[in-house]
Amino acid sequence: MPAADSATDHFDAVKISFAERLCRASRTSAFWAVLAFAATRFGLYVCFSASTSDVGVYFHYVVQGIDYGRTPYLQSQPKPVWLRDIRTFEYPPVAYWVMALPRGLSSWRMPPEPNDPDLWQSYIDLWFKHYAHYDHGFRGLMLLADIAAFWLFATILRRRKPEFLVWGLWAYVLSTAVLGYVLLERLDIFLTSLLLAWAYCWLRADDSPSRDWLWSAAAYAVLGLGVSFKLIPIIIAPFPLLADLHALWRKPRDARLLLGPVALAITGLGPFAYYYAHVGNDLTTMFEFHSVRGVQIESSYASAMMLSAPAEALQCYFGYGSWNLRGAHETAYLILSSLLLPAVLLGFGLRALAAPMLGEKFDRTAAYRWACVTVPVATLLAKVFSVQYLLWAVPLLLLAGAKYFPRRRFRAIAVGSVLSCALTAFIFPHHYMDKMYAWPYSEKTPPPFVLIENFRDENPADPGLGLIGDLSKGLPRAAMVGRNVLFAALCTAVTIAALRRRRK
Repeated sequence: MPAADSATDHFDAVKISFAERLCRASRTSAFWAVLAFAATRFGLYVCFSASTSDVGVYFHYVVQGIDYGRTPYLQSQPKPVWLRDIRTFEYPPVAYWVMALPRGLSSWRMPPEPNDPDLWQSYIDLWFKHYAHYDHGFRGLMLLADIAAFWLFATILRRRKPEFLVWGLWAYVLSTAVLGYVLLERLDIFLTSLLLAWAYCWLRADDSPSRDWLWSAAAYAVLGLGVSFKLIPIIIAPFPLLADLHALWRKPRDARLLLGPVALAITGLGPFAYYYAHVGNDLTTMFEFHSVRGVQIESSYASAMMLSAPAEALQCYFGYGSWNLRGAHETAYLILSSLLLPAVLLGFGLRALAAPMLGEKFDRTAAYRWACVTVPVATLLAKVFSVQYLLWAVPLLLLAGAKYFPRRRFRAIAVGSVLSCALTAFIFPHHYMDKMYAWPYSEKTPPPFVLIENFRDENPADPGLGLIGDLSKGLPRAAMVGRNVLFAALCTAVTIAALRRRRK
C-alpha cells in the first residue's frame, strides 16, 4: 500500500507539473500575441499610410456638417460645389456622429467655398492641410476602437473558453493585421467594438445575478447603438429579446428585464427619430441607397457569376460606392439574395423559437451563440461583401467556433479565418484594379494581374467601366472565388453545429 500510494502521489505530481508548465506556456504565448497586436497597431498608425482610404469620403461629409452647418439627408439645402453630396448621405446617424467626432473636438474649420476661381487653388491647398489633421484624429479614434475590441474579444474568450485563448488571440491579431489597408481607414472596426461590447455585457449578466438587469440594459443599449451605426446588428436583436421573453415567462414579476428592450428602442431608434424630426421623409434616401445596389464584385453571388460565365461575358461597373458585376444572370442573383438572406435569418429565428420544444434551454448563452453565427452567415449571403466586413464577421465567427467546437476544429476555424483575410488582402488593394497602385506596385511597375482590368472612365458623369480579370492572366479572380468558398465552408460548419439539438 505505501508503494502504491507513493506511485499515485508521483503520478499526481507529474500531472500537476505538466499542467503548470502548460499554463505558463499559454500565458507566454498570449503575451506574445498581445505584443504582436501592439507592434502591428503601432506600425499601422505611425508608420503606415494607405494609398486608398475612405477617410477622404468622411472628411467631405464632416466639413459640410461641422464647418458649413449642413444637415445629412436634407434635400432642400443647396448642393455643394465640389464636395460629396451630403443630401444623399448613405450612412446611419450614429456613423455620422462618429466620423464627425474628431472634427467636432478640433478647432480647425475650413473657410467658405470661394466664388472666385482664382482662389480655388489656395482653398484646395488648405483643404489637404485640414484633411491631414482630420486623418490623424479619425485613425486615432479607430485605433482606440480596435484596442477596445481586442480587449473585449480576449476577455470573452478567457472567461468562456480559456483553453482557446492563445489561438483566438493570434487569429484576431493576424486576421486584422493583414487587413491593415482598411483597419483604421474605415468605420467598421468601431462596429466590431460595439458588437463585442454587446456580447461582453450580455454574458456578464449571467455572471452577476444581483446586477443582471443592469448588465442586460447596457448590452441592449450598445446593441441599439450598433443598429443606428450600421444597420446589420438588427438581425441579432431577436435572439436576446427571445431569451428575455423566456426569462420573463419564468419570473413574470421581474419588470427590470423590460429596461433592456427600452434601452434598445432608445439607442436604436432614437438617432433615426432625431433626424426624421429634422429632415422628414428625406431620411429614406439612406435606405434607398442600399436597396438599389447591384451585385458587389466581392460577394458570394459575384463569385458564382465568375464561375458560371466566361470573363468576356462579365462587366464591372462602379456605382453606389462599390464595384459591381454585371452579367446575364445579374438580376437572378439579386432576386436570390433578396430571398435567400431573409429565408436563412427566418430559419435561424424559428430554430431558436423551437429550442424549448426540443428540450433545450434558450437563455443568454444560447442567444449569444446564435448572434455569433448569424452575423458571419448574413455577411456571406448579402449582395454586398466589402473587404472591411471581415473586421467584424471574423471575430464573431471565431467566438462561435470556440463555443461549438473542440480544440482541433477551433484551430481549423482560426486558420481558415486568417487565410480568408489573407486572400482578401492579396486582392485589395494590391491586385484589385488597374490604375490602383499599392506597394510594391506603382505606375511604372503596375501589378501583373488584377481583378478589374481595362478600367476606363472617359466620362466622369457615367460610372467607371471595366472587365473582370481573365483567369489565365493570374490569381486575383481565383483568390476572390477561393476566399468566398473558404468563408462559406467556415460559416456552414458553425451553422450545422448551431442547428444540432442540445440537451438542457
